[in-house]
Amino acid sequence: MNTPPTLNVGQSIRVGNSGYQIIKELGYGAFGRCYMVKNISTEYCYACKVMHLPSPTSRVLWKNLDNEVFILNLLRNCSNISKFISYHTDDKYTYIILGLYENNSLKEVIGEQGRLSEDQARVYLLQTLSGLFNCHKNKVLHRDIKPGNVLLNHKMEAILSDFGLAIILNSENQQVKGRCGTRYYMAPEVASGNSYGFSADIWSLGVMLLTLVVGYLPFCNSNDKNIYQKVKTNKFKFPHNIKLSEEFKDIVSKMLNLNPEERPTIAQIQDHPFF
Repeated sequence: MNTPPTLNVGQSIRVGNSGYQIIKELGYGAFGRCYMVKNISTEYCYACKVMHLPSPTSRVLWKNLDNEVFILNLLRNCSNISKFISYHTDDKYTYIILGLYENNSLKEVIGEQGRLSEDQARVYLLQTLSGLFNCHKNKVLHRDIKPGNVLLNHKMEAILSDFGLAIILNSENQQVKGRCGTRYYMAPEVASGNSYGFSADIWSLGVMLLTLVVGYLPFCNSNDKNIYQKVKTNKFKFPHNIKLSEEFKDIVSKMLNLNPEERPTIAQIQDHPFF
C-alpha cells in the first residue's frame, strides 16, 4: 500500500481551472492526506483531500473514487453535509476540494471536554441526523458514522463528512454485504458479515451518541475479536457514576437494538422524548 502523499506548505497545486496554495496539513488516513488550501485568485480557503492516483488496472480503487465523487456531488446542496467544490486528477494525484471546517470534529471535542452533557449531545445529534436524513433520502448509506467524521462549521454546527466508504442503494429495502467501517461503531450485522441496510447507520449513530455523553466507547477492547463479539452480543451497561436521563437511556437502547428491523427510523428518533 502506498503511503499517503505529502505536499509542502507553500507549494502551489493546480486543481481543474484553479490554482491553490498549501497552507497546512489537516490530517491523514490510509489512502490520503487532507490539507488546508487557499485559492490563489479568490483567497478563499478550502480543504483538499489528496490521494495517490490509482493504477490503470485498479478497477476497485477507481470505482471507489468515482463513487465517492458522485456521492459528494449528489449531496452538495444538502444541509449538514460537507460541501463538495471540485475534483481533479493529474499524472500523480487525485484532488477533492471540499468546504473548510476549522473547528475540528466531535472527536476533538470529546478529547478536550472528556464528555458532553445530554443537552450538548442532543444538539449535535439532531444536526447529524439532518445530514443523515439527506443521505438516506438520496439512498446513500454512509457506513462510517463516528465522532471523527462529524465536523463543526464556523457556527459550531455538526457537518457529516467523509464519504469514502459510502454507497448508493437501489431502494430503501436493499441489503448489502461486506464488513466495512470503524470496528467500534460497526453494527452487529455488519460485524457478523450478514446483509445490512440503512439501519446500520442508526446503530453507528447510537454508539456515537452514547460515546459523546459517557466519554468512552461502549465496545472498546484491545482485542479485535473481543470487540466484534461484544458488538454482536450488545454487552454494554450504562455507567452508574454518571447521571443519565431515562429518555437518553431509552433512545440509546432502541438505536442499539440487535435486531436491525426494530431500530427506530430517523423520523422516529427525531420524535423521541429525548429530543
